[in-house]
Formats: sequence, structure tokens, C-alpha cells
Amino acid sequence: MNLDPAVMSRPFSAHIDTRDTIKYKEVMKQFNLGPNGGILTSLNLFSTKFYEVELLNGNIYYEHPLEVFIFNNQLDYVLVDAPGQIEIFTWSASGGIITEAFASTFPTIITYVVDIHLVLRIHKLL
Repeated sequence: MNLDPAVMSRPFSAHIDTRDTIKYKEVMKQFNLGPNGGILTSLNLFSTKFYEVELLNGNIYYEHPLEVFIFNNQLDYVLVDAPGQIEIFTWSASGGIITEAFASTFPTIITYVVDIHLVLRIHKLL
């Protein structure tokens, strides 16, 4: 699952992709936002449609899409690629909606992966 509306390309296919629902550059232009504001606003907009996610097979589910998707595809796990801005998941409404949707569907583990160079130079991380 891709939750990063600004990613240009990925080395994997995503069954659910934010970019299918929200156009990041159009959001930036419409609301006169920079890159970070565009990502946050895009995810806020996506979270309002989270229960209407269109899956690759073209069906739109109005019930909990994660449950339907996992059941229909007999998945053991779901890997989610999210934007690197941690504040999306620490204080924004969209982060709460998205993480609660996962947590209410199945056991959830969240891992925040950081480039080792940022950790070694804390002033760059903050």
C-alpha cells in the first residue's frame, strides 16, 4: 500500500495507492502549498475517502476496505509505504484516522525507518 502522494516511482507494485485518489501536485497548486504542506493536505483528503478506496480490480468498497482487501486476497501481511514526515502520524487528523483503521482491522506494528546518517547527525534529523 502506498500512502506517499509525492513519490514519483516505487520499486514495488501497490494494490492500494494514494496517488490513484489524490493528485499531489494539483493539491499544492490549488491550496498554494509547498511540498510538506502538499503531502499533509493530500493525506488529509485521502483519509476522508479511506473507506471508499478503489482497489485494483475496480470495485469500490464502502465497508472497511482493509478487511475486504485482506480477506479477498488472503494476505498474511500488508506493507505500507508512508511519507517520511513523522508529524503526519504524530499529530495530524489523517494520521490518526489511517493508523486507527489499521489497528482496528488486524494486529499492527509500525516501524519508522530513518537513514543512519540522520541519526548520527541529530541536528539534521530535527
